[in-house]
Amino acid sequence: MKIKSLILSILLTPTFAFAQTGTPPSAGLTPQSPFYFLDRLGEVLQEFVAFNPETKIRLQIGFAAERIAEIQIDMQAKDVDAKGLSIAQNRLEKHLSKASKLVSEEEKDGKDVKEWTQILKEEFEVSKKVLESSFESMKDDLEGEREELKKELESAKKSNDAARVETLMRELNDLEDEKDELEREREERKQSLEDEKKQLDDEDGELEEELEDIGDSLDELEDLEDEE
Repeated sequence: MKIKSLILSILLTPTFAFAQTGTPPSAGLTPQSPFYFLDRLGEVLQEFVAFNPETKIRLQIGFAAERIAEIQIDMQAKDVDAKGLSIAQNRLEKHLSKASKLVSEEEKDGKDVKEWTQILKEEFEVSKKVLESSFESMKDDLEGEREELKKELESAKKSNDAARVETLMRELNDLEDEKDELEREREERKQSLEDEKKQLDDEDGELEEELEDIGDSLDELEDLEDEE
């Protein structure tokens, strides 16, 4: 039982620290690690024991910051791990979406969420830039593979190796399909983030209008009191 408690304590500490201090966590385990599931398990447990809405929002923003760190580390690696990047990208979007929904729920309950809305807007902007850079990194990696395959293809043609030529041509076609899929995914993620941010902007605008209406009503009341 003590061992389980110790494991839980280790898993829960990093992002709870962020929830209390606002200091973004480091990347820690990345998707390339065989122990990455521990990172995911830790976050699920943190969400499970977080009951306060503000803590839940802090957690999701902290998780998003960790995903950004993971993506940046992967991009700095010699060989880009497309699968690892994709995992981190997916999780980053989910964290931001969850945080956005939590903020919206708090706003509907009449809570002041202006600060959280601003933090999320900034987080969306950072995430868009990081995701764009990560897709560029993946694209560059595919371009490198393409150039290597083209060199091999030229060599196979010169040596009249028909079987090798056919194989390389097929690999090049597959690579082109992969590039097309990457561009499609890039646009989808970009649009998804823009939609989430737009929703925040719209809700923030509605809040401003409500505050203005309240202000106008108060002014009218003051005018009536003055007339009396």
